[in-house]
Amino acid sequence: MFQYYAMLWLRYRIPIVPIAVYLRGGKEGLAEEEFRVWLFGRERLRFRYESIRLARLDAEEYLGKGNPLGAALAALMDRQKAGEPL
Repeated sequence: MFQYYAMLWLRYRIPIVPIAVYLRGGKEGLAEEEFRVWLFGRERLRFRYESIRLARLDAEEYLGKGNPLGAALAALMDRQKAGEPL
């Protein structure tokens, strides 16, 4: 993730919001993750990015928002709470 972010920033020099989208697994639905590099006992780099774990999000919540992308991704979200089949 960091290498891809750095490559895009070096090429375009525009603000970039790094987001990882996981289709399965994970502990939390929406979270912040980080990548760190340590050298000689000191932290030299800390790269933070948002993560979205679709399997941990409530599909019903995103179906009701009227966003076509949210509705499409709801098929990969948790449907346990939904009253009707998707």
